[in-house]
Amino acid sequence: MHVNRFGYGVDIVLVHGWGMHGAVLADFARGLGARGRVHVPDLPGHGHSPALPTFDQASVIDALRYALPGDAVWVGWSLGAVLAALAADPRRARALVLISGVGRFTPGPGWPWGVSAAALDDVRGALQDSAGAGVDALLRLVAAAGAGGRRSRRLLEERLAERPMASASTLQAALDLLAGVDARPALRQWHRPVLILGGDRDPLVPEGALRQCADGMADATLKVLAGAGHVPFISHPGAVLAAVEKFLCRVQRPAVSDNGEHDGYG
Repeated sequence: MHVNRFGYGVDIVLVHGWGMHGAVLADFARGLGARGRVHVPDLPGHGHSPALPTFDQASVIDALRYALPGDAVWVGWSLGAVLAALAADPRRARALVLISGVGRFTPGPGWPWGVSAAALDDVRGALQDSAGAGVDALLRLVAAAGAGGRRSRRLLEERLAERPMASASTLQAALDLLAGVDARPALRQWHRPVLILGGDRDPLVPEGALRQCADGMADATLKVLAGAGHVPFISHPGAVLAAVEKFLCRVQRPAVSDNGEHDGYG
């Protein structure tokens, strides 16, 4: 698994969402670099990471656990939030941060929130044409909502072009994972600090989902950003970084730094 690492201090893992790769989180990750040693993977088959024989929940979680430090603060965005919740060992991880992500992304028993089956079918249909068409279909669904939505989509597309896109077959398997994954049981086992952060204009993870997720956890802090959609680290970068840094002050010592140099992104 390809992982960019930079900064010094306490380990912080940062996991991207569906169809993306680590470069879309570059600016946010650099900001977190003042707080620790940041690890930003490309999920299997995305960006610079080679594909797995099968992109399923067990295989992806095993790959994350093998490549990344277990005693880190795990931070995930969108699908990456659910993967972080499943990969982080609650006996070892320092804390968990869910950005625009909760226990599941589709409606189910006791869970009225999430994207509709019809919307996901539109993305699946687009993937029959090409990987790029599938990613574009999801971006139309989630990246244009909220204040600064058009700018968020443009910046995501620019970052996405910096590394190879996942294949259509990998994206199809990742979409099946997004549609079926349910991390709510894992989240209920968490007794260490958790930050749940999202926007009140997110079409995929609405405010009600954020609140229900927080209510079901032992030590959850909820932060809802007014006007933000599904990509708040791009549309509201200062507010997201400030909220995460404030939370990190609870769970880690100040980061050790020498001259501020880091490994950078490639």
